Amino acid sequence: MLEREHATLEQYKNRIRDQILMSKVVSFELRNRIVLSEKEIKEYYLSHQKDFSVNDTVRARHILFIFDPAMSEAQKRAKLKLAEQALAEIKGGGDFAQAAKKYSEDVSASSGGDLGLLERGKLAPAFEQAAFKLQPGEVSDIVKTSYGLHIIKIEEFVPGKVKPYSEVKAEIDRILFSQKREKEYKAWMDELRKTAFIEISLFENSQGKENRPNGEDKSKVESKLTEKRTADRDPGSGPVVSKKNNRSKKDAASPQRRLEKPKRTQNELARKPSPSQQKRPTDSPPVIHEDDGQEAGLDFETMEEKLVDYKELRDQKVISEAEYQKRKRQLLNQL
Repeated sequence: MLEREHATLEQYKNRIRDQILMSKVVSFELRNRIVLSEKEIKEYYLSHQKDFSVNDTVRARHILFIFDPAMSEAQKRAKLKLAEQALAEIKGGGDFAQAAKKYSEDVSASSGGDLGLLERGKLAPAFEQAAFKLQPGEVSDIVKTSYGLHIIKIEEFVPGKVKPYSEVKAEIDRILFSQKREKEYKAWMDELRKTAFIEISLFENSQGKENRPNGEDKSKVESKLTEKRTADRDPGSGPVVSKKNNRSKKDAASPQRRLEKPKRTQNELARKPSPSQQKRPTDSPPVIHEDDGQEAGLDFETMEEKLVDYKELRDQKVISEAEYQKRKRQLLNQL
């Protein structure tokens, strides 16, 4: 998995650690935002009585004679005869638990046929109907279900009831918190989006790796930008050639091709170059750095070049719109 994601074990551990920390922060924040009153919890309890009620239950024993679907009619009659014999022994005063150990084919035979507490609504219909008709201490006749033949004895009857509020309060708290959690989480995220300031670094992401547009590294991006600037400007004279100039297909296909120096008028030839133009080397176009535009005394022509460069960086998604606006403001402040 680590090889597939091109990640080290340490990076994977840091990612898991961040996820755990984020989960704790979210839980802490939501717990502080969600307040459940005693009134809300009680109202939920009163309006959901069915959810917290317990049906009637009986403590029962039984003796089971299993009917296998592959059994013949003769085998079934033999089982029925055995069940009648067991019932006769019990009705004659025999101990039910001992009869269960002797005759029952159920796993409960070793415990005297004890089934524990059985809740109304969760039993085979024929078994349930017979069991809940009996009073404690009574024994049923032979009852047939899909499992086979049963003889049932009721030890105790427990009437149904609604669980007390104190017993279910914590459960209701969890239910209401879960219901409000999603709504509050969405509201919190909306607040964070409105107040957050997101800044995208030029060449570095949150994991310390370079953001490489289309898989390219920083040097290649800067090199391409330099080549484009070289193609759009006469290195000897300095001024930027307008993008509206018509280029031949050959010029467009070769970004490193030098454009011919545009002819100057007498006024342009007489104009003295600005200090910033005198300092700029003509044999090597500058590479754009993050601190461009911070030097004092930029002339309008140089500033125009830099604005073009920043727009290209933004259009190539090397820098964000926010970073572009920030650099633009820095340039304008130099005027």
